[in-house]
This record gives sequence, C-alpha cells and structure tokens, in this order.
Amino acid sequence: MFTPSDHHAPTERTDQISPTDRIGQNDRTVSTGTPRGAAAGFSTVRVETVHEKGSGTFNEDALLTQHPLFAVFDGASSLSGQLHAGHSGAWWAANLARATFETCSHAGLSLRETALLANTAIGSRMERMGVDADNPLNRWSASMAAFRITGNTLEYVQTGDSLIMCITDDSFFLPAPYVHHDKETLCRWKELSEAGEQNVRQSLYEQICSVRTKMNRTYGVLNGEVQAADFLQYGHVPLAGIRQIVAFTDGLHLPTAHPEQGADFSTAAGILRTRGLRKLHEQIRTIECTDADCRLYPRFKQHDDIAAIAVHLA
Repeated sequence: MFTPSDHHAPTERTDQISPTDRIGQNDRTVSTGTPRGAAAGFSTVRVETVHEKGSGTFNEDALLTQHPLFAVFDGASSLSGQLHAGHSGAWWAANLARATFETCSHAGLSLRETALLANTAIGSRMERMGVDADNPLNRWSASMAAFRITGNTLEYVQTGDSLIMCITDDSFFLPAPYVHHDKETLCRWKELSEAGEQNVRQSLYEQICSVRTKMNRTYGVLNGEVQAADFLQYGHVPLAGIRQIVAFTDGLHLPTAHPEQGADFSTAAGILRTRGLRKLHEQIRTIECTDADCRLYPRFKQHDDIAAIAVHLA
C-alpha cells in the first residue's frame, strides 16, 4: 500500500485519490535532522533536506528520506496542460515514482529494479486515466536520483537531470554523468533574450516540443516506456573518503548566464562542503529574484521546484 513517510504527509488531495495512493508531498520543507537508524559501516551523522514549490501551481518534485534509502524525483508535465484528478501529469509521475521506492525499499530489490517498477507504475496510471501515450507530448515523465548506503558502499540509480554528487574533503564527483538535454534550448533562449524577443518561451515552443519527443531516445526519464531501462545509470561506489552525498533535482542548479559553457558544479560543491544545503538553496533563490523574467539567467520559470537531500557521513 502506498503510504507517505512521517515527515511528508500529503497536503494536496482530491476525493478521486484513493487512500491506498497517498502519494502527496509537502510544498515547502527545509530541515536538518539525524536518521532514526544506521547501516553497519559508515555512520550517517546528519541529513539536510529542501523540498520547495517554485513558481508553478503544483510542487512537481518529490523527496524520499527512508534511511538508508534517499531519493528525489522531478516530474515533467505533458505539454497538453491537462489535469488528472486535480493534479498535473508531472505531479503524478514524481509522486508515483516516490511511492514505488517507498513501498519497495525493504523488498530486497536493487535500486535499478525499483526504478523499473516505478516506470511501470507511471505507465499503468496513465493508461488507467485515459492518457493518449502514443503521442510523446502527452506522456507524464520524471527524472530521478536515488541512493542507498549499505555498509561501506553507496548504491545508486539515476535518470534524467536529477543528480547525485559525492563530496570529499577537497573535491567532488558525480557517480553518473550529467546529460544536459535542455542545453541547446537554453542557448537559444539566451540569443532571443539578447535580441529583444519579448515572449521567449512561446518562440521556443517547437524547440521545447522537439526535445520532449526525444525522451528515452537521447536522454532518459521514467515515463512508462520500456526504453527507459536503457537510460538508467546505476552502480556502486566505495564510501571511502566521501564526506557528503547529495541528491538533487535541477531546481538546485545554480543559475548561469552562460548555458553555452556547459554545466559546472564546482561552485555548488564548494557551498555544500563549507556552508551546507540550506545556504546553497538560499543563494539560488536570491539570484532568481534578481531576474524575474529569466532573461539574464536563461531558464523556464523564475523559480523551479526543488527537492534535495544532503547526507553527511562520519
């Protein structure tokens, strides 16, 4: 049965959501705490989380902290704009995936196997709700990043632009490489902004649709397609030397004025190492507030949803 964790009881419900599908999340949570249990091996000494709605109607990101399992999910709505039982497709995709990971966390499955079950759950729910999934623009989808600490090893699975970052005393690395599927769109966004285009998003609608049709063709998402399995990045990493593990959706990416230069996570890693997750979150929101029209820092809306977890190890 799908049930929420103690700290993330649903705040958005409709009468059409069954009690067995309690998959909502709080719209805003910024917290620091210690886990209730710990695996043998490395000790988890502190967990920070941020879960916050951005400029949209719904918080379409979801977060799971179920020690030793931690995960974030970032839903992407169908471009049709339809609601289903009062919620967007992005909300459903992220929260169905979260519920699957929560339910299966003690089932003896690998994280990859759990991600495949989450993908199936999204496809099944779209079918039940009558979504025409033959058109890729109608499909619900979600990126995700999950990790589990077992003894001296980190198990992970990731797809899309939700990421995991491992931070050491003087460096960092991403177990799964970042695939920036929106880079071309944001570069074009910058060009149009500099040329004085007033409605950049509308001008780029066809480009945005084109990128969406490439789901599980050039980049991965959970969207019910069997091809999603081909884009899952997964594996194990020794925990030796790692001081902090961070899973985050793309709302925690520092805004950049130069999308053509590609992603650089070194500044974010430095802030996380020295000042913590909350300070990085505050800095991102401060920068976004200086550019409400998204012209200086190309992005799709002023404030994106954020789901992020930072686990500190000893």
